[in-house]
Amino acid sequence: MIYDFNFQYFTNKKILIQLSGGKDSIACLALLIENHIACSAIHFIHDYAYSIPTDEAKRICKNYNVKLQIIDITKEIKELLLNNHIDRPCRKCKGIMDKKTVEYAIKHKFDFICTGDSGDDTSLIARLKKYNGSDLFVGNYFNKAVELPSMIKIIRPLITTSSKEIFEYLNNKGITVNRVSDTGDKYLEYSREGCPLQFKDYFADYTENLLLKLKKYNTLCAKFAKSKGIRASIHLPSEFIITIPKGYETECYNYLKENGCELKDSNPSFNSIFPNEYLIQLQISDKYINNKRLDLAIINLAIKLGCSVINKNQEIINNSLTLKTSDIFLNIILIHENGKALLLLSSRKNYKINELKKLISDEFGTQKIFIDYKQNKAKREMK
Repeated sequence: MIYDFNFQYFTNKKILIQLSGGKDSIACLALLIENHIACSAIHFIHDYAYSIPTDEAKRICKNYNVKLQIIDITKEIKELLLNNHIDRPCRKCKGIMDKKTVEYAIKHKFDFICTGDSGDDTSLIARLKKYNGSDLFVGNYFNKAVELPSMIKIIRPLITTSSKEIFEYLNNKGITVNRVSDTGDKYLEYSREGCPLQFKDYFADYTENLLLKLKKYNTLCAKFAKSKGIRASIHLPSEFIITIPKGYETECYNYLKENGCELKDSNPSFNSIFPNEYLIQLQISDKYINNKRLDLAIINLAIKLGCSVINKNQEIINNSLTLKTSDIFLNIILIHENGKALLLLSSRKNYKINELKKLISDEFGTQKIFIDYKQNKAKREMK
């Protein structure tokens, strides 16, 4: 619950709060001030981030007269991502921010570092129970990548509070939070709203150009989404667009093209009414590219998956091949010359992930396969 935390104990302590500019950290800051706990805030920026979270951090600190320290980690982000294959950057980027937070806390002699971690983060709660025991609110665990000095502890006032309760608290206090309106990468394994860098395709490599495009294109996606009251993001370089709720993909695609984004002529987003959807990214041999072997592998995969009708005259056009039957929608997009591909599969049948991986491995001759599965249910859509 929102007031489970023992605020009274911390009234005379020196506290540094990590302020991302999102709803959780803003609610956490408001709670500290409401309970007469003086604090300072630290916020991180880089050249490839959205501007909205920073604007929100500045605004809320000005409203509450809280000192805000802004630290630019562009150099560290580039060193982490460029020329390295990073599947999902969020946890590693968080490690950079946590390390910088600890360094700042030590230098300025803070007693506690406060985070806006909430009760929705079940994996974090499991780690806290392992490292801190029964006390979820105060402990020595911060991040696996960070060694916390003995004189500083982490406090998490919202760790037993759900997102719904946080929204209710903010509404009751009349606190509005301008959110980014991206999807938080709901179609991949780590969801973190508020950073465009997570929307890189799983097997693609970061480049300077890709970093800049991720920011530009997803900033426009978020602007479009906000105008519609939805959430939207685009994965690059595949150009796979996600909207929550579904149904706005083509409109978002057109908006991006109208605003200067260089996109393919066809939009590789799910466009079916099948109940089960799979986003599959794989790395295949160069010998498959621009070769009939790729066409044959896709046809064979479709047959094994149970397509009732197969058009064997399909050709790869604009790096894209699509099969749509009464049972299955199957689309493959070639991402790079070096054999990275995105496979979109919708089906009436619910396939086991391991079963699907084996079929793909057999046909494409690769073990480098990443699969995410979503079932079209109302609860997965944004209400």
